[in-house]
Amino acid sequence: MRRHGRALDCCELVKFRDEKEGEVRVNARNSQLAWLKSRRCGSGACIEVAKVDTSYVIRDSKDPEGPILAFTQSEWDAFVAGVMAGDFKFD
Repeated sequence: MRRHGRALDCCELVKFRDEKEGEVRVNARNSQLAWLKSRRCGSGACIEVAKVDTSYVIRDSKDPEGPILAFTQSEWDAFVAGVMAGDFKFD
């Protein structure tokens, strides 16, 4: 079963299958994760991204203990390509 952007519960190890990458396991509550946010984030109201193996996880910077979404490499690549192409402009 493939899950798209599934919210993770506290301390959960999530497993899902990606067609290209096989089974993916993400421990999104690992305190050793290198969370990154945009240099354009000046208000603190941003999202943070971390890479875990071949997956990406995102969280709200205002609520680091709150929900986390996990994405496979292919899902993340499609999202970044869409952002760069301007697909998410709400003008």
